Amino acid sequence: MFFPDVYGSWEEKQREKYEGIFRVLGDEFLSKLFRSRSLDIGYGTGFLEKFLESRNIPAKLYGIDTRPAAAERFVLGDGAQLPFMDESFDFIISIDTMHLIGSDDFKRVLVKRGYALLGLFFNDDNRQERVKLLHDKLRGFEI
Repeated sequence: MFFPDVYGSWEEKQREKYEGIFRVLGDEFLSKLFRSRSLDIGYGTGFLEKFLESRNIPAKLYGIDTRPAAAERFVLGDGAQLPFMDESFDFIISIDTMHLIGSDDFKRVLVKRGYALLGLFFNDDNRQERVKLLHDKLRGFEI
């Protein structure tokens, strides 16, 4: 099936992305964020959770995706209509998923003055489109 074959082959690339994010933003800052109520939109097969575990970072991480996953704090659902109460999370992270989500519902479930870390992959053909998409998603945020 497409999902396990493709996403299973991306684990090393995802690890590299997370290592880069930690290098830029700092272990201490991100470790603190992950200790708060965190939501991984586009959980997939749990790459982020595995990465945090490999770094011994205790996390209050919840995951949501449209495909089932075997994780303790996982919710099967759509990132466009998050099944959580308003202001449920202190930190939202979504790597390589927001281009698939047609709404900004993540803003509703994020506490005021919370943190959102969004990343998108792009190529030379769609770079400008993806930059605009991220700017639009983060409208109203302090960047």
